[in-house]
Amino acid sequence: MNKSDTQKLEAIKARLIEGMRGYIADGDESYTEEEIKKCDKILQQFMMRLGKLGMSVAEIAILDCVKQAVLDLNALNSSVDGCLIETDQREDLCEYILFAAKRSGLKQDGDVTEEWREW
Repeated sequence: MNKSDTQKLEAIKARLIEGMRGYIADGDESYTEEEIKKCDKILQQFMMRLGKLGMSVAEIAILDCVKQAVLDLNALNSSVDGCLIETDQREDLCEYILFAAKRSGLKQDGDVTEEWREW
């Protein structure tokens, strides 16, 4: 991934995390900073898995990385009764995951997270 792609992903993630923290600042006690950190770690692991794939990888390998990230996010969100990932966060997470997957070589159009996503 080039520098511009990396900067775009960092901006999406910063917006996502800021949005999650905003709910806490507004008095929402449904989750804590710890869950936000877990979400960040899931995204970091997703990027590491994509990075290990290298160039000229089969789409199924990219989809496996997407699936694992979505399933991990499902479990995290479920652990706080579905409160961590609201509409804005869902949009940011999908944008992040799909952008990274496309930059890694995914050719499919549409939201490939829908198949596994519970948030």
